[in-house]
Amino acid sequence: MKRPPDSVYDEPALQGEVADSLHGTRDEVWEEPGLPGTVLPAEGSGTFRDVAKRHWEGRTAGAGRQALLFFGAVLLSGVFGMACTLLKEAMEIRTALLSAVCFAPVIEEIGKTFIVLLTLERKPWFFSGRGAVLAVCLLSGLLFATGENLLYLNVYIANPSPGVVLWRWTACTFLHVFCCGLSGLGLAKIWREAAEKKTCGRVETAYPWYLAAILVHGLYNAGAVLFEVWQK
Repeated sequence: MKRPPDSVYDEPALQGEVADSLHGTRDEVWEEPGLPGTVLPAEGSGTFRDVAKRHWEGRTAGAGRQALLFFGAVLLSGVFGMACTLLKEAMEIRTALLSAVCFAPVIEEIGKTFIVLLTLERKPWFFSGRGAVLAVCLLSGLLFATGENLLYLNVYIANPSPGVVLWRWTACTFLHVFCCGLSGLGLAKIWREAAEKKTCGRVETAYPWYLAAILVHGLYNAGAVLFEVWQK
C-alpha cells in the first residue's frame, strides 16, 4: 500500500507488516490526519473517539466518588501550584521586576490549574459539569493563596506589619482566586465542548483565558513592585 505524504507510518505500531496492511493494532493513532480511510483499527478496539464516547455515555459515578474526585482535584491543583512557585523561588532570579512580571504569573497561573487542564485533556468525563470545573479552579486558587500567604508572613517577611498582613489576606488572595476564575472559565469551555462532542478536551480552547489570567497577574505584580520601589 502506498504511503501518503506526511503520514504517521513511522509510529512503532505501524512498522513492518502492519504498515503495509489494511488492518492495524489496538494501540494506534487513529485520529491522525495522515491515516487513509481504508485503514481500520483492530477488531473490537475502536477508534480513539469511539472509546471517549463510551466513557461519556457510561459514566455512572455516585455522589461519593464525585465528591472525592472534586476535592482531590482541588487539593492536587493547590499543592501543584505551590510546588511551582517554590520552584520559581529556588531558581533565584535576581531581577525582581522580570521575575514578578514575566516568570511568576506564567508559572503560577499554569500551575494552579494544571491538574484540571490535564484531566480535561485526557478524561474530561471525570467532572460532573462546567460548574464543578470552575469550582475546583476557584478553590484551588484559594488554597494556593492561603499557602502562599502563610509562607510569606511566616518565612519571607520578618515581623510583618498589620497592614501587610491585611494586604496579603485580601488583595493577594482575591488576585489568585480571580485569576483562577479566568482560567476556570476557559477550562469550563473545554468541558462543555468535550461533553457536546463526546470526546476528549482540546487544550487550545482555554488559551485566551490563560493569557488573560497571566496578563492580570503580571500587571498586578508590576504595580506592586513599582509601588515598593517608590516607597523606598
